[in-house]
Amino acid sequence: MTTLEEIPSAILLDRPRLLWAAAPEFAADGGAPLPVALSPDGCQLRTAALEALQRQGISYREMLASPSGTLIESTVAAGLAVTIMAEGVVPTKLRVIRRPALLPPLGTVCVHLVQSAAPQSEAVRAVK
Repeated sequence: MTTLEEIPSAILLDRPRLLWAAAPEFAADGGAPLPVALSPDGCQLRTAALEALQRQGISYREMLASPSGTLIESTVAAGLAVTIMAEGVVPTKLRVIRRPALLPPLGTVCVHLVQSAAPQSEAVRAVK
């Protein structure tokens, strides 16, 4: 499970930075709203991205809202939008936008292992 804050009852596996990602040739049109491709409402990464843009006063246009990471990645790789991804999972066909003058910093995300009260399988024990 991925959240913006730690869950006390879960095991924290990692806390990667959140990054803006775009196609290598992507160039924002300075006068137009920034095109974004994000997960739908309810996703904490979406919330982090939109709140960061709003805090900086950056106008945006939602090109895509999809629960499909593959569809978001394809939209971004085609140069149609930017998205938010965790450090370590940005595919090589995309580039990280590291210029804070263009896009605001996003903070980190918590990756958790949430345990069930049910008996644990061998696979769960191996991950722990």
